[in-house]
Amino acid sequence: ILYGDGVGKPIGALTSAAAVVQAKDSGQATLTLTATNISNMVSRLLVGELGSAIWIANPDVLPPLEGLVAGNFPLFLPNQSLAGASYGLLKGRPLQLSEHASAFSSKGDLNLLSLRGYRTITKAGGIQSETSMHLYFDADATAFRFIFRLNGQPILSAPVTPPKSSNTRSHFVTLAAR
Repeated sequence: ILYGDGVGKPIGALTSAAAVVQAKDSGQATLTLTATNISNMVSRLLVGELGSAIWIANPDVLPPLEGLVAGNFPLFLPNQSLAGASYGLLKGRPLQLSEHASAFSSKGDLNLLSLRGYRTITKAGGIQSETSMHLYFDADATAFRFIFRLNGQPILSAPVTPPKSSNTRSHFVTLAAR
């Protein structure tokens, strides 16, 4: 999910029925990012998943992030050599940058994901390995090939509607185009 689905769809094109798309603020201008966008995305994450969630964003999101504050406190803290947060923390969770995220101000440029909501399976038999001395015979070398089959999908088939709120929640939240 970090790098797409293996057939060319990047994160920004995440079309899973389990994903929640957080709408932009009313009257929000194009090419902007607000503190309300970030807070609303966190509120749409399933309860209990924030501790394992990560942010994945297009690198062009960094400049607008650096100016966001909640009161007197910055929402984005650039990396202070904290392990597990390559680019820093956004609302206390690690921020990872990906060229596979959509362009800035497009749907999917900023994503909040709890990967505990994604399950993978492997094909029975594990890793298949093969060798060939014929491919590089003239160089007196052996070629190796390893095949590992993996598939996955979100645990939930659709976002969850909590009993006392009309806002749906999911393991995967993406910000709408602005």
